[in-house]
Amino acid sequence: MSPSTFLKIVLAGVILAAGVFLTQSFIFSNNKTSPPTTGKPFLQKHKTPQNNSSSLSNIPSSSTPDTVAKVHIRKKKEKPLIGGRFVLTDHKGIQRSNRDFRGRYMLVYFGYSFCPDICPTALYNITEALEALGNNAKKFQPIFITVDPKRDTVQELAKYVQHFHPSLIALTGSEEAITDAKKAYHVYAAKVDAKDESPDYLLDHSSIIYVMDHHGRYVTSFSHATPPETLLKGLLTLF
Repeated sequence: MSPSTFLKIVLAGVILAAGVFLTQSFIFSNNKTSPPTTGKPFLQKHKTPQNNSSSLSNIPSSSTPDTVAKVHIRKKKEKPLIGGRFVLTDHKGIQRSNRDFRGRYMLVYFGYSFCPDICPTALYNITEALEALGNNAKKFQPIFITVDPKRDTVQELAKYVQHFHPSLIALTGSEEAITDAKKAYHVYAAKVDAKDESPDYLLDHSSIIYVMDHHGRYVTSFSHATPPETLLKGLLTLF
């Protein structure tokens, strides 16, 4: 083989290798910047700032990345996301509406008197926190709204409230009225076994203590399992 022929073969090999390298680089670059085509939102991982003093207020709204949680701030004329009008009957047979409790903080809890554990726990924690507040307990109105109006009659609720704080008001009503109240507070409730027709059926339901202000507007919420001392600290921050 002559030197010129050998040189041509080497040069052709170099050109071929360069072409392969450039092609692979182009494919890799495209795959790196394009979102996956799975139909789901493409989320890029981001690092949490080490400086805990930073806040979303320092980030211009137009440049806030999609991966940063956005906090909804209700405008004055905007309808509240939680809470609203209800007209029900209390454990003494008196008709009550949400407007009856204006001027006090409402502690609203949805449950049912036949609940074996979760509801009593929530109401016990509320009772302990209110007792610890002393005279300031008058600023709060604990309200228990049943999600089981079929069994929670006025008579049943009258017996039930005796186990908790004396200011507790229990409310019941028609299926329609209870459904409206649940929708207003975004409460879920359903039979554990939809086919269970026994008188001792159990219910799955939301278990949240809603705190509403003097005007019936949502302030904050607590889990039913929130210890009384923690609940107390939260309530003390309101005045």
